[in-house]
Amino acid sequence: MKYRLYVDEVGNPDFGSCHNNNHRFLSLTGVILDLEHVQNFVHPEMEKLKEGFFDHHPDDPLI
Repeated sequence: MKYRLYVDEVGNPDFGSCHNNNHRFLSLTGVILDLEHVQNFVHPEMEKLKEGFFDHHPDDPLI
């Protein structure tokens, strides 16, 4: 079985110079998904979202 890991970070790692309380902390989030689930469900659903909310065309894909 193969897996895919998606990772995202938000915030500021420099605690001394950040005065905005919304960016005072650093957060790292990861999600591990079965690659078959990504291919069969996640990717098709993401493509539907792109088509529904953005001017998305397969020849000029939104990244």
